[in-house]
Amino acid sequence: MIILIVIVLLIFLVPGVRIIINVIKSKKKCTEYADATVVDFETRYNRRGRVSYYPVFKYEFDGVDHRRASSFYSEFLGFNVGDKTGLYIDPDNPEMFYCPKETIQKVIANLIICGERAFVVLIIYFKFGIKNYI
Repeated sequence: MIILIVIVLLIFLVPGVRIIINVIKSKKKCTEYADATVVDFETRYNRRGRVSYYPVFKYEFDGVDHRRASSFYSEFLGFNVGDKTGLYIDPDNPEMFYCPKETIQKVIANLIICGERAFVVLIIYFKFGIKNYI
């Protein structure tokens, strides 16, 4: 039983840990600061048809203007069109960046989601048994 709990937690927490590792890698690669402005929102739909809005940042790096959508949707970030923020740019690939405001929110949101999923699976297992779902 303990092994099952550990396996379920690992299955759902590993993606959260992977996101933390990606954030650390981004911070190491994205070292150049640039002022940015939220100029738009990109609309994306998931498989269930749910809509999410991703902030589009406009920033200048090495004399070149860039417009790039965030990889994280705006509900957690609270951005509005016209908001100013700072981004850290990868000098080898100026299209890659991380936003400090986005980073902490992304980590917290993903860890919460992964933990909730693990908790739900364990509740289902203990309440109804695994035989009902195989």
